[in-house]
Amino acid sequence: RGSRHHGLRVIIPPRTCAAPTRITCRLVKPQKLTTPPPLVEGEGLASRIISLGPSSMQFLGPVIVEIPHFSSLARGDRELVILRSENGSVWKEHRNRYGDEVLETILNGMDEELESQEELEKKRIRRIISTDFPLYFAVVSRIQQESDLIGPEGGRLSSKLVPRVEAIFPETAVTKRVRLGLQAQPIPDELLTRQLGNQA
Repeated sequence: RGSRHHGLRVIIPPRTCAAPTRITCRLVKPQKLTTPPPLVEGEGLASRIISLGPSSMQFLGPVIVEIPHFSSLARGDRELVILRSENGSVWKEHRNRYGDEVLETILNGMDEELESQEELEKKRIRRIISTDFPLYFAVVSRIQQESDLIGPEGGRLSSKLVPRVEAIFPETAVTKRVRLGLQAQPIPDELLTRQLGNQA
């Protein structure tokens, strides 16, 4: 287990490294990168970018990284996503393949306290479970997004935040199965009335 900054932890369970390995972890400012994470309107970094080493390291089992963030999720309209970059120029979303229910199995008898997802949310810490280290991890705050795999047969995406918003994809709208996302941001009625009067 390694911990340097408050809340930042890297946990390497027993028998996940094939040989003795020096693990490094650095906080990086986005302006120091040639290609920082691509952010669209309404998105922002929720912590410093994390550089882990050795990059491209493949572990024999899942390891845990916990990153503190400063994003507020209290209103319920935002979510955190983890972006990863293998080479510093291309970023993609990291998806945890393991849920909290397998944490004890992952720890493999290691005497380490892991808090529940609810406790981590209160402390503003994001947990990443991975079997390899990319060059960088980034925690990004964005408006809640519904996403699903849509294929040539078509499909539908509906917003949970604004139930009247949905996107319908007719048959053959896409030629192969792709993951599509839908974001909708609720606007208070009084703000609309103030801006547009009775035209809204």
